[in-house]
Amino acid sequence: MFALSRLSTSEVFHCQPWGWSPKAGIPPELRSNKKLRDKFMNDPTTEWNIYSGWEGLNGNLRISRKKADSEENPPHKLHGLVIDFDTKMTEEEVLAGISRLAPLVPNFYERSLSGKCHLVWTFSKPIVISGFPLAEAFLAVAAEKLQPANALAGFDKAFFNPSIYYTNSGEWREIHDRGLSSGLLLGWLIEASEKLDWKGNGYCVPLTVVHDELMKNPDFAGSEWASKDFQLGVQGPTWWIPGSTSPKSAVVKESGMFTYSAHASRNFFSWADLLGFSFVDQFRSNQIGQAVEGIYFDGRAFWRELSRGDWKPWTKDDILHFLRIKRGLSPRTPKGEDHSELDRAYQHIQDHGNVEGAAPFVFRPNGAITVYSKPFLNTHNSRVLQPAPDKVTWGPSGPMPWLSQFFGPPSTVSTSETEARFFQGDVIALDSFISWLAYYYRTAFELNLLSGHNMFVSGPVNIGKTFLNRQIVGELMGGFRIAEDYLMGEDAFGSELFGVAHWVVDDNAVTTSAARQRKWSEMVKRMAANRTFRYHEKFRTAQMVEWMGRVFSTFNADEGSSQIIPDLERSILDKIQLYQTVKRPTVSFLPSHEMNELLTRELPHFARFLLDWSTPEHCVLRRESGDIDWRFGGVKPWHEPALIQTANHSSRTSGFVEILDDWKTDYFSALNEGKRTDDRITTWRGSAFQLRKELCSSSPATQDALRGEGVGDISRLLGQLRAKGYNIGIEDAGDIRYWTLHA
Repeated sequence: MFALSRLSTSEVFHCQPWGWSPKAGIPPELRSNKKLRDKFMNDPTTEWNIYSGWEGLNGNLRISRKKADSEENPPHKLHGLVIDFDTKMTEEEVLAGISRLAPLVPNFYERSLSGKCHLVWTFSKPIVISGFPLAEAFLAVAAEKLQPANALAGFDKAFFNPSIYYTNSGEWREIHDRGLSSGLLLGWLIEASEKLDWKGNGYCVPLTVVHDELMKNPDFAGSEWASKDFQLGVQGPTWWIPGSTSPKSAVVKESGMFTYSAHASRNFFSWADLLGFSFVDQFRSNQIGQAVEGIYFDGRAFWRELSRGDWKPWTKDDILHFLRIKRGLSPRTPKGEDHSELDRAYQHIQDHGNVEGAAPFVFRPNGAITVYSKPFLNTHNSRVLQPAPDKVTWGPSGPMPWLSQFFGPPSTVSTSETEARFFQGDVIALDSFISWLAYYYRTAFELNLLSGHNMFVSGPVNIGKTFLNRQIVGELMGGFRIAEDYLMGEDAFGSELFGVAHWVVDDNAVTTSAARQRKWSEMVKRMAANRTFRYHEKFRTAQMVEWMGRVFSTFNADEGSSQIIPDLERSILDKIQLYQTVKRPTVSFLPSHEMNELLTRELPHFARFLLDWSTPEHCVLRRESGDIDWRFGGVKPWHEPALIQTANHSSRTSGFVEILDDWKTDYFSALNEGKRTDDRITTWRGSAFQLRKELCSSSPATQDALRGEGVGDISRLLGQLRAKGYNIGIEDAGDIRYWTLHA
């Protein structure tokens, strides 16, 4: 056994405590006064024998647990058992109790300094029991087998603490000299090992994976293990310890092998010990990677896919619970490591599942995507209407007779020229529309939606404009949203709009209000030219998302409704298409439920027609060099001439031109009255402020007409007229812009 010379020291020495006696006898006060006894045993000059059956991992130091200022010295071997009974008894009572322990009676009985007793069992040979958990489990099994509390009164539960040492009195009585057998002790040890959860002692690798890797080791493959079923709890030889001969000294555990081989330096060897840390670490990384697959972190919330493409944000506690319950990750920290599987998975998500934000990126691949070299989570999972599988024949004999009649035949279809078409402008208008729609649908179908022209369709009431916009195009594109409030700046969020590509606007969205028309024109231009927009879902942080859908506006063919056409300066014409329908319907419309059934039958075939469509040469947009302009899919925008004229007459610039022309007539006539032709002044130069002052001072009528138009408005109107081709000069001089007007 091992003993301390005093309680204040950490050094131990080998001893047989039953053979020790104090050199100078035992002072009476040590027996009667516990405080004096404790003081004496801690005195630096004391030389005594304070013993234990446990040997530490460091055999020269006492057993100790780790504290803030000291290292741990865990138990490593057990040489004998010591049980303290904290009750004074006569010798006859002690001997009678010892007899009740038969057949496992102790080897020695010691009368303690306080007059109580210690019972000591010796072993035939020491057994390896490494670590506090296994040592404590073994002592619990030993207590179950010995039943000391039923033999003598005052059983001291300090027995279950391997770090306890017992003060020797020197008063011993030997009962017998047969130590507990190794077989008995090893049986207790195996039973104790079964009470422990070994998952925390290393990383748990599936046993089939472990077996396949171990078979690469000749020592394992050449042992009895090669023919055994490598399952939890199966026993076999300790093949990795040289000199170990027992055929059943090792037991399979979840995280490694337990052994009671006398040649082993410890009881437990993790899979990292047996297979190498790199193998286990790589397997662990792969396992954690699989466990956290499909989980992302946007800086505030964790996102997890509920069903295919359906994403939801979760809190940290939610995601840790999911990883533990559904993905089977352990919250325990394996022995010798600093972090649990759960900790590592959580950190892995933050390191490798980190995204700039989670939002719908319409008709892009669902899940993690890269946008402008940054990672995002795409929560959009809608798809366009799926096309029919077979090539489509256009016309009454094909699979979409009603739609064929509704649109009329495009130029690619051989048919009678007398058939009506939905759009004015002969066949080129219809070809242009189908080219626009085919590019729109095809890029969305391929989950690579690209920017295109915004659409304006004018026509009489009940011609099918709204039906075209919502039921045909909207259904093809997987749905639509009414976007008027957002586009007019009356909805600060508008997040639900970005879940679809198709935004519809009716002609009641824009009034004759100059401010609303200006806002509308700016937004139409922006929605075609820009690719990124501010996405702000309620109760979440705003972020930028990529959106390349279309704004599709329909309006009646009257002066008031035409206000929806934006100001047509040159910078917007290349971003919109303008169509005029025929005056009479080309088809008969059925009741609502019948139209729904009809579209269910015919739209998939129209979708296939669009996928197979090739843009005719007369609808291809080319640059001056002859190369195709691919900005909007190479599709040339169609602008119905009548709508261009209507838009120009209805625009703010049109009204301003009337004011400006009226003023110029009066201004230059008065300025040049009586002058010869060669001397006449034909230009006016000045700032926007100076022009407004001139206009307002010219007549009360002009002043009234310009009410509400500030200097900035005058400057913008001049710029728009110049963009439309009016002969207006411009010159910047410092901070002031000067305009030149011609008579």
